[in-house]
Amino acid sequence: MGFAFGHLVTAWFLGKIGEYVGKKTFDRYTWFFLLFGAILPDADFLIDWTLGVHVHRTFTHSLFFVIFGGMIMYLLFTAFRDK
Repeated sequence: MGFAFGHLVTAWFLGKIGEYVGKKTFDRYTWFFLLFGAILPDADFLIDWTLGVHVHRTFTHSLFFVIFGGMIMYLLFTAFRDK
């Protein structure tokens, strides 16, 4: 896929499928976090660009990163949901 653009298109497509299957529409916050989470794996480009160290498509493109990042986001939103 074409880097971040491919991640965004895939997330948008899966989000639209989720809306259709769930028969509901996602609010703007759900879309923001869905799309932000989709481009997050390409944030390692900043390390490549600033430090000149090739790390793209290593740790941030792994299943471990998806699970770990999802757990962190879940814990953050659970902690701040009541506030």
